[in-house]
Amino acid sequence: MYLLFLIRTVIGLTGKDYVILAADTRLSLSYSIYTRFCPKISKLTDKCIIGSSGMQSDIKTLHSLLQKKIQLFVLEHSHYPDIHVIARLLCVILYSRRFFPYYAFNILAGVDENNKGVLYNYDSVGSYCEATHSCVGSGSQLILPILDNRVEQKNQLIKNTNFNLGDDINFVKDAITSATERDIYTGDKTLIYVIDKMGINVNTLDLKQD
Repeated sequence: MYLLFLIRTVIGLTGKDYVILAADTRLSLSYSIYTRFCPKISKLTDKCIIGSSGMQSDIKTLHSLLQKKIQLFVLEHSHYPDIHVIARLLCVILYSRRFFPYYAFNILAGVDENNKGVLYNYDSVGSYCEATHSCVGSGSQLILPILDNRVEQKNQLIKNTNFNLGDDINFVKDAITSATERDIYTGDKTLIYVIDKMGINVNTLDLKQD
């Protein structure tokens, strides 16, 4: 039953002054595709977004609740919270439901007040940590080893860390395209969100539809 809730793929990758969050749009169960366009990433502020893998109803409920909490914060304080405040808020929301948790495994992405790319990785009950890269969902077992090798480079004699935004976007495209070759729950399209000091940009990548 656990695997039934992980039928989607979300990838996060940070750069020096930007962060990338990408997710496919397929919603399926077993061999049935319910829709080919079901976005898994929601905008929270102009510099913060959330992507989730898990049960669709719980994801929509969690994203909507988080957006409403942020709007209440804005009404009370007259400014939007930064990503570190939102990260703590999400932790509290998830932990408050720990006895009947949301089946949602989340990646929070954005840039902070210093325009540094920030990525937070969560489990379903609110435990979280800041990371340079992350992947959740059905394709994570295929993509995480590639991410580890690309970012940490622990088994490479000659390390290359001179990657720019274009390199990272192409890498994310290659990673999720590779996952579609083996994972039947990942496919159709990928929405690639790039957040930097200028705001949020969205690119689309077509994937296999079989």
